[in-house]
Amino acid sequence: ASEPKPAKRQRPSGTREVPAEAWRAACEVAVAQRGKEEQLTLVKLGDRVQKACKWRTEAAADDALYVVMSLLGTGYFREEFRHTPYTTNAYLVATAAADGLLDGQ
Repeated sequence: ASEPKPAKRQRPSGTREVPAEAWRAACEVAVAQRGKEEQLTLVKLGDRVQKACKWRTEAAADDALYVVMSLLGTGYFREEFRHTPYTTNAYLVATAAADGLLDGQ
């Protein structure tokens, strides 16, 4: 009797190679938002990165959030917390490192 073949494994979403323009697009979106009234949450920034990159696949939202979280973890973005009487919100803000990435440094 022949042995069954193992099921083909798929990569989890968010672990694929992300195009270089995605990193730049995320920084551009965050830098452009500086000084504006609307602030960017993780979800809002992820949505805007997805739109800027014109990603429409099933894993697009995960990939966009992967890019944003990677940039947060490496210091290109930082969190700012805003308190209200009822809640605390976390917003993402571009750092000087994001400016450096956009300037080619």
